[in-house]
Amino acid sequence: MDKEQMKALGMGAFASYGFISNLNYGTALGAAWIAFVKKYGVAPTAPGQWKVFLAFYAGLWTLQNFARPLRISLALALAPAFDKAITGLGERLGIDKKWAFGIFLVCMGAVTTVTLFGTIYLLGGFPPS
Repeated sequence: MDKEQMKALGMGAFASYGFISNLNYGTALGAAWIAFVKKYGVAPTAPGQWKVFLAFYAGLWTLQNFARPLRISLALALAPAFDKAITGLGERLGIDKKWAFGIFLVCMGAVTTVTLFGTIYLLGGFPPS
């Protein structure tokens, strides 16, 4: 499925694919981050560790690409629910659907980022230097 086919399915398909991808890659990033900290005793953000971490994460990232057909299938199944949520947000706020879509994506990005790094923090992913 290419971008044009996804576009034809509407904003719900785009948002649901973004959600599924964030969940998928965020889980992999969090697992790699925690495993890295457990193995090396430092966070990937410590001086000189970023390249080591990226090599560590590269294997997981490569495996994630095999899950792309599953992510697309899940996104298509969830697209109507996401479209309904975007439409409902627009109606509640009294704004055009395209603005509701933008607000929805910004909020989804903020929530997934805070959840990811909050979880990493709570699991000890930022050890004292």
